[in-house]
Formats: sequence, C-alpha cells, structure tokens
Amino acid sequence: MDISGNALVIGGASGIGKACALLLAKEGASQVLIADISLAGAQDTVAESVEVAKDQSFRAHALRVDTTSEDSVRSLFKEAISILGRIDYCVNCAGYSVLVRKDSPPTLQIGVQEGTDIGSLSLAEFQRFLNVNTTGMFLVTREASIVMRSQENKPISDSAPGRGSTRGSIVNLGSASSLVASAGVLPYTASKHAALGLTKNSGKFPPIAL
Repeated sequence: MDISGNALVIGGASGIGKACALLLAKEGASQVLIADISLAGAQDTVAESVEVAKDQSFRAHALRVDTTSEDSVRSLFKEAISILGRIDYCVNCAGYSVLVRKDSPPTLQIGVQEGTDIGSLSLAEFQRFLNVNTTGMFLVTREASIVMRSQENKPISDSAPGRGSTRGSIVNLGSASSLVASAGVLPYTASKHAALGLTKNSGKFPPIAL
C-alpha cells in the first residue's frame, strides 16, 4: 500500500482495530493515534506499532475515548488535531461483537448476553448494541467529517499524482451482519445494518460526500 500522513484508529486496542493500526505503521504512516475505551490496551498497541513502523520518524499516541459519549468523541477529535495537526485517515473499529468473553468485567462487557429471539430481548440489551455500533459510529463519522472538510486538499499519493487529491478518508468497519441476518443475534444484526446505511448515506450525498 501507498500510505503516508496521519491516522486515527478508534477501537485500536484489540482485534481488527489493532491490526489496522499496526498495518498503517508497517505501510508508512507518519503518525498513528490509537483511541479506545481501554487506555492501557491502546498504549500496548502504541508500543507494538513503534516496533513495526516503516517510517523512521514514526510517532504513535494513545488516548481514551467512549464512543457512546458525544462529549468524549468531540474531545477526542480536538485532542487528535492538537497532536497530529491533520487527520488523513480515520478508521472506526469500535463496537460490540457477537463473541462472548466470560472474563470481561461488566464495564467492558461485549457480545450477545441475553435472548435468542425478539420476544426474549430487553430494551436495554437492544440499546446497548445500538449505542456502540450505531450511535458511536455516527458520532465518530460526524466529527471526522467536520475536521476533514476544513482540511486542505492534498495529493492522495505523492508517487502517483494522477490519483487526485483528498481532504481525508473515513473507514467504518462493518461485518457480514451488515448485509445478512443470523439467528440469535438480533441486536447485533440491527446495529450493523444501521451502520452500513449510515456509512452509505454519509458517503453518497453532497455538499461534500465522504
């Protein structure tokens, strides 16, 4: 890949988010800021990204964020601009999955915890998935778009000027459940369908499509 510039990876303490942060470092990013609800996990990813970075002047940073909190997400982007100066890539990986980890403390509870059909689901369980997988994605996408719309256009690739220019790129992670339904995971499926619609709508329509 032809990667340059600065990246913000949200949900970068583990899983796909961590893999994205490490790959950005390997492929030549100048700086990577890892944000996660687990600051300790984000700091671990920072240490690993420094070890694998391609750019000799590479720098990595860690911040805590709660993507279900509007104030927390807004604060994150203010700090990110202060640290990075510019955000060229925003990769949003924060979310609940369908994997249940019994060793997770309640504050980091993930996965489907109750109910196999709509008749046995509580509103709290349904809302828990929407808060992170949908509302959180909305808040991140909104704040990233505000920042990037104000940034100067720059070439997508220094080595291939014919590719055009960009103010930045936003990548929202979905899953197969963004497209299909699976038994027993209704809240997850609903939240991922909504995330896909949010991303498609944000990216398609003016004044500035993402």
